[in-house]
Amino acid sequence: MPRIRTRDKKVALLFLLTCVLFFGTVVTLAPNTWDCKNCNVILISVDTLGAKHVTAETAPFLLALAQSRGVMFHEAFSQASWTLPSHIAMFTGADYSQAMAANVVPEAAYTIAEALYDAGYQTHAISTGTFVQPQWGFGQGFETFDGAVGVEEDWDDLPELFETAAGWISTRKDARPFFLLLRPFHVHDPYDQVGAEAIVEANEEPSEEVVAEMLSLYHKGIREFDASFQALYEFLDAQQLLENTIIIVTSDHGEEFGEHGSVGLHGINTYRETIHIPLIIFHPNQKNRAHTFSVANNMIPKTIVDALGIDTSAFETPSLFRVTQHTAVLSSTSVDKEGLLETYKHRDAVIRSAPQEFTDLAFRIPEAQGVTTDTPAFVSGIYGKWHLIRTFDGTMQLFDMHNDPNEQYDVFQNSESLSPSDAQSIQTLSKLLGL
Repeated sequence: MPRIRTRDKKVALLFLLTCVLFFGTVVTLAPNTWDCKNCNVILISVDTLGAKHVTAETAPFLLALAQSRGVMFHEAFSQASWTLPSHIAMFTGADYSQAMAANVVPEAAYTIAEALYDAGYQTHAISTGTFVQPQWGFGQGFETFDGAVGVEEDWDDLPELFETAAGWISTRKDARPFFLLLRPFHVHDPYDQVGAEAIVEANEEPSEEVVAEMLSLYHKGIREFDASFQALYEFLDAQQLLENTIIIVTSDHGEEFGEHGSVGLHGINTYRETIHIPLIIFHPNQKNRAHTFSVANNMIPKTIVDALGIDTSAFETPSLFRVTQHTAVLSSTSVDKEGLLETYKHRDAVIRSAPQEFTDLAFRIPEAQGVTTDTPAFVSGIYGKWHLIRTFDGTMQLFDMHNDPNEQYDVFQNSESLSPSDAQSIQTLSKLLGL
């Protein structure tokens, strides 16, 4: 059974000060049209689904539904470019530095599942693939956890995973509202089980043809996710659950397809293609809204408890529903940061370990995934349209994400020619990165 904890309550003033001091955020206290007390919550984290690949071609149902009935955050970023730390942030509200320091969800951490269990919710998870499993600490707060870590299950879990979810919903005998985590691994490499050797080979001699082939397989997986999601959504509609259920569709990170020299890899840098994620909320009382200010995936726990009217101080980030303008970096709860997000993984090491990681389940135990923060990191900071990067060797790069979304034109050496307002943004980012 999940651990039951209590937390001291904080007054609203402290919440406002936190937002202003650490986020530079303008907060509105308008009538809470996002209130959805006792609503069910379904959190869908589609592993490796990059925002740039959610299009009318690959995800026609999700995109059309989001545009007509959803709240879309077009500039949502993960706290890391690989699964484990990004999901730690998504579950606990931790910022990148806290998430990167942990090889598992810390036992002392308070997860969104624990918060909802403490509030009287039935909590259940269905997850395939590595990391988001009880052995990495993600079972905290879940009464039941349907997980699998195996090669076949990892990359061929749709539509079965969503069908299992529909079965769980329709057969449960519990009158409590429910929190359901769905984490499919279907979109993750090696894409339709082409094999680790194919991924390694693609990166040894990348070419336009290889990129196109891998991208085609990746898009195939997204289309299969879209069809599976449509079936689940229509099931919820038939069960008359849409009017009392909040659905959040997001991801932990994206994927690179040739933008910076790699194919089908993530976690080896923090360029936009690996950290820009979809974030769509389907809320009974919030529809047809889109936002272009920057937000982070560690804001999801606070957003959920805020919508449900659960009073908890466990999650210190602002709620997405309360943020109306976000111009500052998303570095969370303290001011002595190095950056917004980071990774310690190096490309060559990831490629070398790929065959073992894809075939040897023992390789995936938490002890084998140790990360030491002494290692030089690839670090990013984001301020509005600007993305400042410090690479592993200390080289600085600067990209205008609005005009250069694939980040091909480094303007760091010419940053002195920027407008005064843009120069101020870069100065803020430089301080964030410890320069």
